[in-house]
Amino acid sequence: MLEQVAAARDADQLGRLLHEGGERVEYFLVRESQAVASVVRLGLEQAPGLSDLALFAAQQRQRLERAVKERAAQLGSDNIQPIADPVDPEASKIVVRRKRMGTITLDDLPHDRREGYPAASFSGPPVTALYWCDGKRNLAEVIRLTRLEIGPVKFDFKGYFKFLERHGYVEFVR
Repeated sequence: MLEQVAAARDADQLGRLLHEGGERVEYFLVRESQAVASVVRLGLEQAPGLSDLALFAAQQRQRLERAVKERAAQLGSDNIQPIADPVDPEASKIVVRRKRMGTITLDDLPHDRREGYPAASFSGPPVTALYWCDGKRNLAEVIRLTRLEIGPVKFDFKGYFKFLERHGYVEFVR
């Protein structure tokens, strides 16, 4: 992320990076806190304090903010504000419910009917997105969480899930 900040060309790009970086720090703080709490619940070992994680997250946020401020000064800009990417209104109305657990390998669908979409077998955006589909989160939130987890990706999430619905692998909750 700091490399992207150093290469930013304008205040808008810095604002988007500031927003994305803050979101990612918060996302990983929550995920790691859940992991630590689960170890404590299991009684497997003495887990480090959650306050240590929160302190580390705050330090990372400050590091990002300093880098953005320094780059903004180099560009002759000041007071950079976080800028969120716009939410796709159609994606915010789609709630995906998986019809089965696990990945979608598309093994039962001939390659010429896959419309160029990959199987969601082991890793990558399709698999990560599928695991966020719980029948409650809308597709915009699934996309946001997937990008927080694996970073920015160029993937047609909306098209992919419409493809899966057409072929009966998922359903859209209306």
